[in-house]
Amino acid sequence: HTHTHARTHSLSLSRSLSLTHTHTTRRMATKIIQSPASVRSVTVTPDGEHIVGGCMDSTVRVGSLASGKEVRRLEGHTGWVLCVAVIPDGLHIVSGGGDNTLRVWLLESGMEVRRLEGHTGWVYCVVVTPDGRHIVSAGGDNTVRILSLPSGEEMRRFEGHTLWVYCV
Repeated sequence: HTHTHARTHSLSLSRSLSLTHTHTTRRMATKIIQSPASVRSVTVTPDGEHIVGGCMDSTVRVGSLASGKEVRRLEGHTGWVLCVAVIPDGLHIVSGGGDNTLRVWLLESGMEVRRLEGHTGWVYCVVVTPDGRHIVSAGGDNTVRILSLPSGEEMRRFEGHTLWVYCV
Protein backbone atom coordinates (compact mmCIF):
# COMPACT_ATOMS: atom_id res chain seq x y z
CA HIS A 1 0.00 0.00 0.00
CA THR A 2 1.52 3.34 -1.08
CA HIS A 3 0.81 6.73 0.43
CA THR A 4 1.11 9.83 -1.65
CA HIS A 5 2.03 12.91 0.34
CA ALA A 6 0.87 16.31 -0.85
CA ARG A 7 3.70 18.69 -1.58
CA THR A 8 3.47 22.44 -1.86
CA HIS A 9 6.14 25.06 -2.25
CA SER A 10 5.99 28.60 -0.93
CA LEU A 11 8.48 31.41 -1.23
CA SER A 12 9.29 34.00 1.38
CA LEU A 13 11.04 37.27 0.56
CA SER A 14 13.21 39.15 3.02
CA ARG A 15 16.99 38.95 3.18
CA SER A 16 16.72 35.41 1.99
CA LEU A 17 14.66 33.41 -0.43
CA SER A 18 13.30 30.31 1.25
CA LEU A 19 11.58 27.33 -0.28
CA THR A 20 9.22 25.55 2.09
CA HIS A 21 8.27 21.93 1.42
CA THR A 22 5.08 21.00 3.21
CA HIS A 23 4.37 17.30 3.61
CA THR A 24 1.60 15.77 5.67
CA THR A 25 4.16 14.51 8.19
CA ARG A 26 6.79 17.27 8.29
CA ARG A 27 7.74 20.76 7.22
CA MET A 28 11.16 21.74 5.98
CA ALA A 29 12.37 25.18 4.92
CA THR A 30 15.47 25.62 2.78
CA LYS A 31 17.13 29.02 2.37
CA ILE A 32 18.22 29.01 -1.25
CA ILE A 33 19.37 32.60 -1.68
CA GLN A 34 20.79 34.69 1.13
CA SER A 35 21.62 38.35 0.65
CA PRO A 36 22.80 41.06 3.04
CA ALA A 37 19.90 43.12 1.66
CA SER A 38 16.31 42.34 0.68
CA VAL A 39 15.38 40.17 -2.27
CA ARG A 40 13.05 42.38 -4.37
CA SER A 41 12.02 40.21 -7.31
CA VAL A 42 11.83 36.50 -8.06
CA THR A 43 11.26 34.27 -11.06
CA VAL A 44 11.74 30.60 -11.90
CA THR A 45 13.35 29.24 -15.07
CA PRO A 46 11.02 27.55 -17.58
CA ASP A 47 12.47 24.11 -16.78
CA GLY A 48 11.76 24.62 -13.07
CA GLU A 49 15.38 23.94 -12.12
CA HIS A 50 16.49 27.40 -10.97
CA ILE A 51 15.11 30.32 -9.05
CA VAL A 52 16.41 33.81 -9.80
CA GLY A 53 16.30 36.72 -7.34
CA GLY A 54 16.99 40.41 -7.80
CA CYS A 55 18.56 41.82 -4.64
CA MET A 56 19.03 45.21 -3.04
CA ASP A 57 22.78 44.54 -2.73
CA SER A 58 22.97 45.15 -6.54
CA THR A 59 23.24 41.44 -7.39
CA VAL A 60 21.18 38.86 -9.22
CA ARG A 61 21.35 35.49 -7.47
CA VAL A 62 20.56 32.10 -8.96
CA GLY A 63 19.62 29.13 -6.81
CA SER A 64 19.14 25.46 -7.64
CA LEU A 65 15.72 24.18 -6.64
CA ALA A 66 17.06 20.60 -6.61
CA SER A 67 19.99 21.20 -4.26
CA GLY A 68 18.52 24.15 -2.37
CA LYS A 69 21.79 26.07 -2.78
CA GLU A 70 22.83 29.31 -4.42
CA VAL A 71 24.77 28.40 -7.56
CA ARG A 72 25.59 31.77 -9.08
CA ARG A 73 25.88 35.45 -8.19
CA LEU A 74 25.71 37.98 -11.03
CA GLU A 75 27.42 41.28 -10.34
CA GLY A 76 27.38 44.40 -12.50
CA HIS A 77 24.44 46.57 -11.49
CA THR A 78 25.40 49.69 -9.52
CA GLY A 79 22.00 50.08 -7.86
CA TRP A 80 19.32 47.84 -6.38
CA VAL A 81 18.10 45.07 -8.68
CA LEU A 82 14.34 45.56 -8.68
CA CYS A 83 13.15 43.17 -11.38
CA VAL A 84 14.21 39.92 -13.04
CA ALA A 85 12.88 37.83 -15.90
CA VAL A 86 14.02 34.69 -17.68
CA ILE A 87 13.96 34.56 -21.47
CA PRO A 88 11.76 31.65 -22.66
CA ASP A 89 14.82 29.82 -24.05
CA GLY A 90 15.85 29.33 -20.41
CA LEU A 91 19.42 30.35 -21.27
CA HIS A 92 19.30 34.05 -20.41
CA ILE A 93 18.22 36.30 -17.53
CA VAL A 94 17.18 39.94 -17.85
CA SER A 95 17.45 42.26 -14.86
CA GLY A 96 16.70 45.92 -14.23
CA GLY A 97 17.10 48.30 -11.37
CA GLY A 98 18.24 51.42 -9.64
CA ASP A 99 21.10 52.13 -12.04
CA ASN A 100 18.53 52.81 -14.83
CA THR A 101 19.79 49.87 -16.90
CA LEU A 102 18.58 46.52 -18.14
CA ARG A 103 21.16 43.76 -18.31
CA VAL A 104 21.08 40.44 -20.13
CA TRP A 105 23.05 37.59 -18.58
CA LEU A 106 23.88 34.01 -19.52
CA LEU A 107 22.23 31.79 -16.92
CA GLU A 108 24.88 29.05 -17.07
CA SER A 109 28.00 31.23 -16.69
CA GLY A 110 26.59 34.41 -15.15
CA MET A 111 28.34 36.49 -17.80
CA GLU A 112 26.76 39.81 -18.75
CA VAL A 113 26.16 39.76 -22.52
CA ARG A 114 24.35 43.05 -23.01
CA ARG A 115 23.70 46.29 -21.15
CA LEU A 116 20.67 48.26 -22.31
CA GLU A 117 20.59 51.93 -21.40
CA GLY A 118 17.86 54.43 -22.14
CA HIS A 119 15.67 54.70 -19.06
CA THR A 120 16.36 57.91 -17.15
CA GLY A 121 14.86 56.55 -13.94
CA TRP A 122 14.93 53.28 -12.05
CA VAL A 123 13.69 50.23 -13.94
CA TYR A 124 10.88 48.74 -11.87
CA CYS A 125 9.56 46.00 -14.14
CA VAL A 126 10.83 43.82 -16.96
CA VAL A 127 9.06 41.09 -18.92
CA VAL A 128 10.08 39.15 -21.98
CA THR A 129 7.59 38.38 -24.75
CA PRO A 130 6.66 34.70 -25.13
CA ASP A 131 8.63 34.45 -28.41
CA GLY A 132 11.76 35.75 -26.63
CA ARG A 133 12.29 38.51 -29.19
CA HIS A 134 11.38 41.59 -27.14
CA ILE A 135 11.89 43.01 -23.67
CA VAL A 136 9.20 45.26 -22.20
CA SER A 137 10.34 47.49 -19.35
CA ALA A 138 8.75 50.12 -17.14
CA GLY A 139 10.39 52.68 -14.97
CA GLY A 140 10.72 55.74 -12.84
CA ASP A 141 11.03 57.91 -15.96
CA ASN A 142 7.27 57.40 -16.46
CA THR A 143 7.76 55.31 -19.60
CA VAL A 144 7.17 51.81 -20.91
CA ARG A 145 9.70 50.69 -23.51
CA ILE A 146 9.82 47.80 -25.96
CA LEU A 147 13.32 46.70 -26.92
CA SER A 148 14.50 44.20 -29.49
CA LEU A 149 16.32 41.46 -27.63
CA PRO A 150 18.62 40.48 -30.52
CA SER A 151 19.78 44.05 -31.28
CA GLY A 152 19.04 45.96 -28.07
CA GLU A 153 17.36 48.65 -30.17
CA GLU A 154 14.40 50.52 -28.69
CA MET A 155 11.42 49.66 -30.89
CA ARG A 156 8.78 51.75 -29.17
CA ARG A 157 8.40 54.08 -26.20
CA PHE A 158 5.11 54.79 -24.45
CA GLU A 159 5.04 58.16 -22.72
CA GLY A 160 2.25 60.05 -21.02
CA HIS A 161 2.19 58.56 -17.55
CA THR A 162 2.46 61.31 -14.96
CA LEU A 163 4.02 59.05 -12.32
CA TRP A 164 6.44 56.15 -12.20
CA VAL A 165 5.35 52.97 -13.97
CA TYR A 166 5.75 49.93 -11.71
CA CYS A 167 4.38 47.10 -13.85
CA VAL A 168 3.44 46.04 -17.37
